[in-house]
Amino acid sequence: MFKKSEFFEFFNLTEKGSAELDSGLREVHLKTGGFQEHIDLFIYLNKKEEIKKGRLFLDREWIGDINSINPFGTDISKSFIDILFPNSLLPDFKKHLIHYLFNLRGNNQVYIPLHKAFQEFEDAAPETIPFLDVYRGEKKKSTKSTESLILSMENILSEDKARLLIEINLKN
Repeated sequence: MFKKSEFFEFFNLTEKGSAELDSGLREVHLKTGGFQEHIDLFIYLNKKEEIKKGRLFLDREWIGDINSINPFGTDISKSFIDILFPNSLLPDFKKHLIHYLFNLRGNNQVYIPLHKAFQEFEDAAPETIPFLDVYRGEKKKSTKSTESLILSMENILSEDKARLLIEINLKN
């Protein structure tokens, strides 16, 4: 099902390898068609081939910061969250996070909002602000949990490279 998704096809994902983990999950490493040097994507499947976890790594230098945000980075980030975050869990939070992440701009980027909602978007959805701050590199980590899900965004150092990690863990 995942391989037939719009996400899989739009980002032209290809499998680069997989490994069986002690947890009983299979880790699958995927690469995008473009910007491969800046993006690493992992999904973790159970025996029934259901996705139980996803991890998206994006190079900080590539996605930008408070001053300038790369729209390609926000596109794959919002799409990753959209496909892995179940629609039945926190639907308003998910909708706002995806919307505001996709429309995120840096302080030095000129944009002309067509709607007032874009001018003052952070006031409209305060629960998304910590995640947007992490994405812009202004905060280290933000997490949202339910009984069935953990969503986290974290700025990390991986293999001597500053990266943003977006992780979705499905608990059941």
